[in-house]
Amino acid sequence: MPLASLSGPERLRREAFLVILLLLRGKRSAAATALERGLLSEAPADPIGRVEMAYAHACQGLAFWALDRPAQARKAFDFNWEDLPQRDRLLLTAFKELSILLTRYRIVA
Repeated sequence: MPLASLSGPERLRREAFLVILLLLRGKRSAAATALERGLLSEAPADPIGRVEMAYAHACQGLAFWALDRPAQARKAFDFNWEDLPQRDRLLLTAFKELSILLTRYRIVA
């Protein structure tokens, strides 16, 4: 699918997945640079766009988690996930709670 035909939330989800792939390939500095762009903080009005944004924020949070940045991971995980399936919400809630604990007790710098 051409990049121009993707909606804004779909492009953001694609970029977030690319960051995860960079991490899997061991390219931590490239992933950190890609995360500097950030994501939109508000979800679009349409349901599909909200789901895409929720997944993009979840991927961003996991990437921050992998880069040992729990405070930034927690901020990414603060996005509203009500449109995601229950199984995904449970997993992401667990990551959010862990990132809060890590930040609070400064287990990870």
